[in-house]
Amino acid sequence: MIRFVGRSAETHRIKNKPIGEGYKFFVLATSSGFVVNFTPDGRTAAKKDKLEYNEDKSLGKIESMVMHLVSVIDRLKEKQKKRLRSKYKKVSTRGNDVQQFQGEDSQDSFVLAMDNYFTLPKIIHKLRKKNIGVIGTARFCRNWPPKCLKDINVNDVDFNEYHWTIDEYGTLVGRWMDNGLVLVVTTIHRVGNSIMRNRKKPRKTPQNKNHVDRIWGDNGVAAIEIPTMIDDYNHMMGGVDLTDQRISYYHPDLRCFRTWMPMCLQILSLIRNNSYCIHKDDENLQKQNEVLNHKVFTLGFIKSLMKKIII
Repeated sequence: MIRFVGRSAETHRIKNKPIGEGYKFFVLATSSGFVVNFTPDGRTAAKKDKLEYNEDKSLGKIESMVMHLVSVIDRLKEKQKKRLRSKYKKVSTRGNDVQQFQGEDSQDSFVLAMDNYFTLPKIIHKLRKKNIGVIGTARFCRNWPPKCLKDINVNDVDFNEYHWTIDEYGTLVGRWMDNGLVLVVTTIHRVGNSIMRNRKKPRKTPQNKNHVDRIWGDNGVAAIEIPTMIDDYNHMMGGVDLTDQRISYYHPDLRCFRTWMPMCLQILSLIRNNSYCIHKDDENLQKQNEVLNHKVFTLGFIKSLMKKIII
């Protein structure tokens, strides 16, 4: 969300969000916070012109949006293959030019970590056919998940207990007891895989008060064996949150009367975020221990822009 409280037919109001009113964007980002694509989404009443993505009425808004993101991934695959082909020289074999390129050098499979707004059963099934894995939380839908998971009562489940089943689309669906029952889906994991992680002592709630003292006691941290799919989701899902966090640190807080100004400032902040991601992942800078922290990098970024403006 981009904060804007002025008069505009394209703004959204969403409760229980850090930014409750403004322009809404769908973002495709890596786990490190590098923004690959962002797509604006206007209100339904204001959709007079064609959006950036084609909303198919037979599919619905959510599925149309996910298919748009898949098309972005397909374009990235093709660009990646072109870059790899350009690195290989052509060799002559009996008068024929043969390009030394192997398909296995390119990345053909991807994994999307999504929240419960996007993880619908039919969408997961379509992504699986396109060789795109899915992991994420989910919400109850009509006739989904199977009844054996729907009927689980919070009071009958112990902490870290995991119940699972395979739905009609071949997706692994599970309910895991953390501070509350969490509904998770995955197409890249198997049942039984787990990992030990240090977990901080959570705040006591009516749902978890029975096991907090039993597991943590007086300690602030305890080693707990959790399912691998939960651990992978926790590490893969925070990309968009990292982006929002970096942007919020040094984003200009201006009173804007022009509707385009917040979007312009947000795009500039996205460029700064992506530039910093590339900078801190540079292997040569890492070896020489010359990676700058976020604040120093941002100051250098601003100075370089000011020089170009003055020139």
